[in-house]
Amino acid sequence: MRTGLLGIAALIAPAALAQSGAAPVQVEPVKTRSIVERVALSGTVAAPNTAEVSVAIAGKVVAAPTTEGERVEAGDTLVKLDPELTRLTLDAREAEVQQARAELSDARRRLETTRELAARNNAPQNEVRSLADQVAAREAALAHRRAQRERARAELDRHTVTAPFAGVVSHKAAMTGEWLDPGGSVVELIGLKRLRVEVPVPQQHHGKITPDTPVSVRLDAKPNTRFGARVLRTVPVSDSRSRAFMAHLRLAGDSVPMSPGMSARAHFDLATGERGPVIPRDALIRHPDGRETVWVLDKGEPPTVSERVIDTGLAFDGLIHVREGLKSGARVVVEGNEALTPGQRVRVVQADS
Repeated sequence: MRTGLLGIAALIAPAALAQSGAAPVQVEPVKTRSIVERVALSGTVAAPNTAEVSVAIAGKVVAAPTTEGERVEAGDTLVKLDPELTRLTLDAREAEVQQARAELSDARRRLETTRELAARNNAPQNEVRSLADQVAAREAALAHRRAQRERARAELDRHTVTAPFAGVVSHKAAMTGEWLDPGGSVVELIGLKRLRVEVPVPQQHHGKITPDTPVSVRLDAKPNTRFGARVLRTVPVSDSRSRAFMAHLRLAGDSVPMSPGMSARAHFDLATGERGPVIPRDALIRHPDGRETVWVLDKGEPPTVSERVIDTGLAFDGLIHVREGLKSGARVVVEGNEALTPGQRVRVVQADS
């Protein structure tokens, strides 16, 4: 019995010693997947709502509470014009409406009386027709006076200019005491909601970018963070010299810390329609003479490695397309490949060991 145990130990000992002297490595299988072209392009954060708010009527500025950088909500007052003259005009128009209404009431009363007299042959029919024409004229005059009153009321309302949407004041043009003509600028307002990234895309990628195209964005203000995004639309650029079209991107989530004018970098994954073997980026070794190699785990016990020269293609998502030199199913060394030699024994370890 003792002899048998000693014999087994003698058989195990060389394998254990060989394993203990093997270099520890981590390996990953070569997989086949769809190949994509990753295109990185510069863009700018832009606001879909921008407006140079102006006045519709002439007037003197009596209040301009907003300042550059101030945030406003939709409906907040941006500027007020002196309303005194227009208010007096509105009072006059209201009086004219009351006068026209009284004149119409009197004309209708006289017409009704004359009709009753004519029915008893005590008044001529031509007088009835004349009074009916007067009633029609008074009705038209009342409608005209009402329209003038509503115009004055609308002008009075336009003495207060409000924000058409929520945003921030980027430029203040109107100052208190200044006279503004119709169309005079009050403020430049930039909306801060639903910001987008606008990216000029070269024409060679036309038709490749769609709402289904995977895309991510890095803001230059936060270069270490990649934000998920989606393509809203592509827009033709009218300037033919640019040879580009514009892609509008929306970042995922509403809490991304960005502001209009920030620079950004968009990464598009464009489908090539090709499938092929890919390896993790850490498996590739680039040599000074331009060669690209990987260490491949050989079959057998104990396991050994051999160096393989490969031809690489596109890189994406931490993977590299292998055009030649490897097939799907092979296992390549991704860690511990810095000082390997051909035929060297290795010990495969797990990533978390």
